Amino acid sequence: MNVLGSASDPIAAVESLMLVHFRTVPFHNLPMLYGEHLRSILPGGTCSEMTLSFIETARAAGVDIALHSGFIRGRETHRLARIHLDGRVFFGDVGNGWPALKIYPA
Repeated sequence: MNVLGSASDPIAAVESLMLVHFRTVPFHNLPMLYGEHLRSILPGGTCSEMTLSFIETARAAGVDIALHSGFIRGRETHRLARIHLDGRVFFGDVGNGWPALKIYPA
């Protein structure tokens, strides 16, 4: 399914994918607290897991998207999505633990 090929507004199409992801894939750190066995049972996770699962979904929908590392307090500790649309670069922060449902221009 290529949502971008049929979308008149590619930004709205990506943000729609972000909303579905937010509603269906929970942010949590439960495997860190209760053990790795939860990863196979419970979807979602921290920023890395959340972003990687969103990238997989977005690629399947035809989005030009890649993993991007963000720095917090000078340390490379946050993962987000780098999205290329119509010659522009945006960031999608799907794994931040609160609803950021819009993409941000670079």
